Amino acid sequence: MARSIQPIMISSEPNTARWRYQFNPLRGITLQRLVEMLNLAEMGFYPDLQWLYRYIEKRDATLLAVKNRRMGALKKLDWSIKIKDKFSANEKLGTPENPLVAAQMEALTEAYDGIDNMKEAVEFLALAAFRGFAHLEKHYHNDMVDEGVHHLEKVEQWYWLRRMPDPQWFYNKHAANSSFGSAINPDHFIIREVDSPIDEIASIAFLRKNMSQKDWDGFVETFGIPPLFIELPQGTGAGNTDEFQELVEQIIGDSRGVLPNGARVQSITDGQRGGRPFEEHIRYQDEQVVMAATGGLLTALAEATGMNSGNSENHADAFSDIASGEAVLISEAFQRQFDHEVLMRKFPMQEEMVYFELEHESMGDDSSKVIQDAGGLASAGFKMEKADLEERTGYKLVESEAGGGMPGMDGPPGADGGGPPGMNPMEKMAQPDEVSIGEEPGNFSNALSGILNGSDEKLSQSLDEISDRAGRFLNDAGVDARKALKLGDSLAKRLEKVVK
Repeated sequence: MARSIQPIMISSEPNTARWRYQFNPLRGITLQRLVEMLNLAEMGFYPDLQWLYRYIEKRDATLLAVKNRRMGALKKLDWSIKIKDKFSANEKLGTPENPLVAAQMEALTEAYDGIDNMKEAVEFLALAAFRGFAHLEKHYHNDMVDEGVHHLEKVEQWYWLRRMPDPQWFYNKHAANSSFGSAINPDHFIIREVDSPIDEIASIAFLRKNMSQKDWDGFVETFGIPPLFIELPQGTGAGNTDEFQELVEQIIGDSRGVLPNGARVQSITDGQRGGRPFEEHIRYQDEQVVMAATGGLLTALAEATGMNSGNSENHADAFSDIASGEAVLISEAFQRQFDHEVLMRKFPMQEEMVYFELEHESMGDDSSKVIQDAGGLASAGFKMEKADLEERTGYKLVESEAGGGMPGMDGPPGADGGGPPGMNPMEKMAQPDEVSIGEEPGNFSNALSGILNGSDEKLSQSLDEISDRAGRFLNDAGVDARKALKLGDSLAKRLEKVVK
C-alpha cells in the first residue's frame, strides 16, 4: 500500500515572508550587529544572518567570483551508478552481469533519471559550503512516496531554525528570527550541513572593506586636492584680509580667477604617508575570502600573464580540485538520504550493492594523461584493457577503420609523413635511424630487440634519440613543450627497464 508524504509540503504553503523581500539588511549594518547575528545563529536563529549572507554574496565582487568559479566547476560533473568496492572485488558478484547488481543499478539509475532538476539540486547543496546548510525537499509523483521522486525543491536558508543543541530542523514560513516553526520529517529531505561556512568569514571581511572604503573616500575628498595657500602682496593691511580671503576661496573653488599683483599661490606638500593603507587593507580582506573559499590557494583568482596558458590551467586545476572534493561530500549526502530509501523500498531483503556518485575523478586533464600513458605502453609492446581505458578516460572506445594499435593513435597510411602502412605512429617516431629492424615493419619491441646485443653506449644513444623523437612528436601534436620533453624522457626510461 502506498504511503502518503506529510500532509502539507513546505513549498506548497502560502508565502507569508514577503516582508523580508522588502528589507535590505545592509542598511545600518555594523560589525557589532553582525557579531550579534553570528551569536544568534549559534543558538539556531538563522533567518537574519542567512538573509544578510544572500545580500553580501550578490554585492561582494571577490565572494561572487569564487562562488561562481566553484559552482561552475561542479556544473561540469556528470553522475553515474557504481558498484561498491567490497562487491566489485568479487569477480562473480561485483559485475553488472550479476542479476542482483544489475537490478539495483537499473533501479537507482531510473530514480535519478526521474529527477527533473538534478543539476540545480547539486548546485544548491554546494551552496551549503557558503551558508552552512542546504535543504532539498523531495516532491513525489502523485504525492506518493512509492511512486518515486520527480523533483528536488530548494528551500532557502532563511526559512530554517533550530533549538540548539537539538538537531531537529524547524521550518518558519514567516522567515522570522524566532523559535517558532514546524518540525520536519528529514526522510522527505536531502540535507547538507557544513560546520565552517565561507560566508561567515566573508561577511566580516565585507564590513571591514566597507569601512576602509568609506574612510578612503573621505580621505580622497579631503586630501585629494593638495592644500593651497595665497601669499598676499606686500603692504596688504589687516583690514583687507577678509576681502582677499573671499577672493582666494572663489579662485580655489573653480580653479579660475585673477590674483592681485604681487600675490602668489603656495602649495604645501604633506610628505610620504607610507604607501596606500586603505588599498592594502581592502586587498587583505579579499585575500581572507579567497583563502576561505579555496582552502588557502591565494593565487586561484590571480590574473593570467598572457604569456602562456600556465596560469589559466593552474587556476582551473585549483577549482577542479575543490569541486572534486566537494563532489565527494555531495555524493555522500545523496547516498545517505536518497539511495538508501530507494534501494530499501525496492529491495528490502537485499544488501545495498550500488551507489550514486558525481564523476569527480574525470576532472582536470586526467583523461589526456591516461591516453598518453596508454600510447607509451603500446609503443613499448604492452596493451591496456579496453574496459580499464574506458573507465579511466570516460570515453566509449571503438576500433578505428584502419585497425590495430591504440584507439586514436592510428591514421591513414603515410598520414604522419612516412613509415610503412599499418605501423603505429608511436612506433614510427620512436625508430632510431641507426638501428636496422629488418625488412618487416614489426613493432617497437622488435626494434629494441635489435639493439639488445649492442653496446651500452649504442643503447644509450638509441634511447636518447627515442626520447627526443617522442618529445617532438607530442609537441607537434599540441602538447606543451616542457610536458612533451618530460613524457619523452619517461618513455625512454620505461623502455630502458624493459631492455635491461
